[in-house]
Amino acid sequence: DTVSGHWEMAGAPADFAFGYFKDLQRSFPPDLLNAIMAEGKLPGILGDCHASGTVIIEDLGAEHVRTGKPIFYTSADSVIQIAAHEESFGLQRLYTLCVIVRHLVDPLKIGRVIARPFVGNEADGFVRTGNRKDFAIPPQDGTILDRAAEAGRKIVTSGKIGDIFAHRNSGHEVKAAGNLTLFDAMLPSISSLAEGGLLFANFVDFDSEFGHRR
Repeated sequence: DTVSGHWEMAGAPADFAFGYFKDLQRSFPPDLLNAIMAEGKLPGILGDCHASGTVIIEDLGAEHVRTGKPIFYTSADSVIQIAAHEESFGLQRLYTLCVIVRHLVDPLKIGRVIARPFVGNEADGFVRTGNRKDFAIPPQDGTILDRAAEAGRKIVTSGKIGDIFAHRNSGHEVKAAGNLTLFDAMLPSISSLAEGGLLFANFVDFDSEFGHRR
């Protein structure tokens, strides 16, 4: 999994069992959904299942825009994903909803709550944007980021690293959409690092575009 794998690479593997939503349909506990709808002031939710993110926005995108109900789905990973239209629902509103859900799933030890914004319309189709944001459970103490910070070293994190480590000791965060754009954005940060500085990078396209379903 993204979270546990990166924590282990960083020298602080998880010492607890992550929670999962194992049911393929009606995946989320009713009491959790009721709390989400109450705190998030939602008219309801769509999805509530295991799904491919690209497929589910094609299936439910138009209904989401029409009803204002965000799309909730999960997978075999320890994750809850929330898809919503950037314009009709609002990007910042989606992020705020994810913060609410992050708090509610902390007791369940869910690794990530992921905001999956998209744009488009029913006639032309819907497409996800580069404004994805991950809200991760905080890592164990003692990651290489923690140790570098304690030693007073300069830290640069690139791509999803800040999200994966809950922005703890993630230093200067570099983000951009697409591997090549991110690489170009990251290069100036390398030259700014003093001797002994730390750069920790994640290029998500290798997974999401070229690896995850292959």
